[in-house]
Amino acid sequence: MTARKTSHRARRALSITVGAVLTALIVLGWVFVNWATRRLKVAEAMGCLSSLKCALDGFATDFNGEYPSAETAALVTGRAARLESSNDYLRQLFLAGETQSESIFWVKHSRVTSGRPDDSITTGGRIDASEILQPGDCHWAYVSGQFNTSHRDRPILLDPFVPGTTAFDQELWDGKVLAITIGGSPGKTSMVCPVTASGRELLDDAGRDLLSPNSEPWRDSGLDPLKLLKQPEPPRDAAE
Repeated sequence: MTARKTSHRARRALSITVGAVLTALIVLGWVFVNWATRRLKVAEAMGCLSSLKCALDGFATDFNGEYPSAETAALVTGRAARLESSNDYLRQLFLAGETQSESIFWVKHSRVTSGRPDDSITTGGRIDASEILQPGDCHWAYVSGQFNTSHRDRPILLDPFVPGTTAFDQELWDGKVLAITIGGSPGKTSMVCPVTASGRELLDDAGRDLLSPNSEPWRDSGLDPLKLLKQPEPPRDAAE
C-alpha cells in the first residue's frame, strides 16, 4: 500500500513538473512571438521612413534644397496653399512625382491612422490632390521650414503626438519614438526615446533633446522646432 502511494505521488509530481515545464515553454513562446512581431513592425516602419527620406531628398534637390513648404506648394500647384497638417506638406511629394505610394505614410496601430490607404491617387487618369493623404492616411509628423543644408541632426520626420496632447505615444514602440534626421541616409533611421514619462522630450544618442530650441541642432537659429512641427490629420471620427 505504501509503495502504491509512493508511486502515485511520484506520477503526480512528474505530471505537475511536466505541466509546469509546458506552461513555461508556452509562455516563453508567446513572449518570443510577441517580441518578434513588434520587431517586425518597427522594421517595417523604419523601411517606410527610409523610403520617405529618399522622396524628401529628391524633392529638395528639385526645389533648391527646400523641403515641402508653403513656397514649394505654390510652385507645385501653381497657387497659394493653406498648409496645416503634415498631410498637407507631404502631399507635395506626390504632386512633384517623388512617390505614388500612400502606404509608406501609414503605420498599423497608430492612433492617427485608419485603414491602410488604397494608393488610389488619381481621378480620370490624372493625379487628384483631394485623393492624396486624406485624414487618417498619414502617421508621420513633419518638421517644416527646413532645407537639405540645415543642421544634419535636426529631425525631419517622426512619430506624432497622441491626438489632443503634446506628448508622444508611449505604447506604439515600447516607450520609444521613431524619427529620421536631415542627415539620415536612406536605410539609417534613428530610434530615440522620450526622456521623461510625460513623453514630451525627444532624445538622440547623445542625449540631446531634438525638439528643444536650445539644443545644438537648433541653437542660434532663431527657430522653435515645436512651432515647426506639423502633426498628421487623424480620421474625422477619431476620438478626442
